[in-house]
Parts: sequence; structure tokens; C-alpha cells
Amino acid sequence: MLRPIVVGPYRTCWCFAKRGTSTAQKIVAQRATPTPMALAMSNGGSVSTRKTTDGRKRAPKMVPADDAGLIRDKILAGAEEVFAKYGLHGATTAMIAGAAGISKPHIYYYFASKEMLYKAVLERTLELWNSVIPVATAGIEPKTFLRAYIRAKLEFSRLSPRQSRIFANEILNGAPVLRTQIKSEATAALGRLVKLLDGWQAARKIKPIDSAHLVFMIWGMTQYYANSAAELEILLGKRALDDGDFATAEETITRLVFSALGLKE
Repeated sequence: MLRPIVVGPYRTCWCFAKRGTSTAQKIVAQRATPTPMALAMSNGGSVSTRKTTDGRKRAPKMVPADDAGLIRDKILAGAEEVFAKYGLHGATTAMIAGAAGISKPHIYYYFASKEMLYKAVLERTLELWNSVIPVATAGIEPKTFLRAYIRAKLEFSRLSPRQSRIFANEILNGAPVLRTQIKSEATAALGRLVKLLDGWQAARKIKPIDSAHLVFMIWGMTQYYANSAAELEILLGKRALDDGDFATAEETITRLVFSALGLKE
């Protein structure tokens, strides 16, 4: 059975798992690599500068290279929190450092500017969304794939709503930072999905439909539960969406898509 496997807080991949597997998700710590500037400044690690009681800076304290990826991930997590709340222009590196629980200079060891950090957050989101589309699609049946894809997209909205909101805000502003990546990476991901759907139509496994627009509908329905969570909470009279809401969303979206394609549940 095709199942999405979550790899760290930013990455999901697909694999075939046997029925009865205790869990379809495995959380694995992702250790990223610091920028060349960080390596040059730290000689294989990162640098932490501290001041003495009289205000003078102490000699830099070296952080092992193995910890560099963890620090970078902390910065990205803090950036997501701040960018989701204040946007690119309202956010400051001081806010991000506070949210990440690190010193402000650390940010510049890994990212040249606030804008580069913002771009890195967006690229991570796009990478995750694209990674839930399997490259090898031979033998995948429509119901198996579509059910798993809808579930994976909703799971992302449930677990990482801030990333989705940052991405949505970027799009609402005309995609000034991520336009190039959307043209290349997102277009390629869409092409894989369209090819898959077109192949099923040619094999008469699903009803004829505009494949690209079907994908857009799935994206819109699943990402709505992250981007408009506040509205849904107000309408449903809840403090927060719960697992039951996402289960209902998955069932409803899946039924709508299956019905449009002539697939029996």
C-alpha cells in the first residue's frame, strides 16, 4: 500500500508499506548543512560569541558541526512562527531569534539576510508539497493514489498550518520571492500529476476531466483547512480544529473527487 512517510519536520516521502504496519509515519531528525559562509566562519561548526561581565566579547565558542543542522532547523522553525504571524515585512531577525531561542548573530551565520531566510522557509514548504508525489507511478491505481494524496495534503495542513499560510501570503502578494521556483518545481510537480491522471483517463480507469484543474481543486480544498482555519473555527464554534474535523474533511473531499471521476468508494 502506498503511504506517505514523514521525514523530519519539513520532508515527506512515499513508500510502499504492508497492511498492518503499526504506523505510517516515522519521524526522523533532519540534520541540514550550514551555508558555506557558516562553515568558513566556524571551520566546520558554528560560532557562539559571549560577553564577559565587563562587556568585552569572549573568544568564540565552537559548536560541533553535528549540531549545525539542529541550529539551522531551530532558526527555520522560529522563522515560520514569526513570518506566519507578521509576514515578511513585519518580522524582524530579533523576533525570529527570540522565537528560535538563539542569539541574533546565529541567524546571519546561516542566512545572509531576513529575505534569504524567508525564501528558505518557502522553499521548504514547496519541497514538502512536491515530495508527496511519487516519482515512480507505474502500477498505482487511481483510488489508492488519490486517497493517500488527499490524506497527505490534509495532514500537512493539520501539522504545519503556518508553512501553508506563509506560502498563501506569498501567492497573494504576487509570488515576488518564489516565482522562479513555482515556474520550475511546482510546474514539474503539476506535470507529474497531470500525466498520471491523463494516463488513467486513456486507460478508461476514470472519467474524462481536465486534469490540471482537478489538481487545483484538490490543492484548494486541502490547503483551505490551514489557510482559513480561523474562519472554520469561528463557523464551527470551536477553539481549534480537531482530528475529527480533518477526518471528516478527508472523507468528504475523497468522496467528491471519487464521484467526479466515476470511482466507487
